[in-house]
Amino acid sequence: MIKHFQFALHFISADLKDRRKTIVIAYCIIISMATLYVYNPLAFLDTNRDAAFILLGLCSAYSLAGCLMQHFVVFYAWQLIGRLNTTTNTDLQAIQHATGTRTLLLYVLPQTFTSVVTAYLTYTTGEWWLKWCCAFLTVSWVSSFTVQIPLQLQVQQRGDRAALRRLVLTNWVRVAAMIAHCAMVFQFCLSLFYFDMSNLDMGDFTT
Repeated sequence: MIKHFQFALHFISADLKDRRKTIVIAYCIIISMATLYVYNPLAFLDTNRDAAFILLGLCSAYSLAGCLMQHFVVFYAWQLIGRLNTTTNTDLQAIQHATGTRTLLLYVLPQTFTSVVTAYLTYTTGEWWLKWCCAFLTVSWVSSFTVQIPLQLQVQQRGDRAALRRLVLTNWVRVAAMIAHCAMVFQFCLSLFYFDMSNLDMGDFTT
């Protein structure tokens, strides 16, 4: 287990050797922390629960889109390269490294934010459906750190095509977990919408 987490940390920090990228990422982190300190989003979530649930719905939708994009587009592209007789393991390593890093920034970090918002709302509201959402996200993260990330590192370091096939197969666990999470969130967000519509006074729309 410790070895898998070391692999995950190595994967996350693989591209940070580039000084310019390191500076940009550090700058973004500092700006984000300053924004959190000034605007105190936790107070917003506490006083605007419906808005907080809508925010969770938007974040969950983005995370699901990223998950599906990774599975059906990124991994599929890796498989196509792996099947070409004219490509070498080095070619597969290069494309994995380039697209894997972009996936980290565009999908993994937003999903981390989604997980934090879900955990906070679960802690503050105690809603039963949010507990299920946390459970599905936990399955996704555990699967990532123990299975998918080590397999991606095998592809990145050795161009291992057998590891790529196992990666695509086992990634269905994360896809199913994210779909289940989003189904719970979307169902609740729709119930908020229908509740608000049912309480509208239709006379407000008449002259």
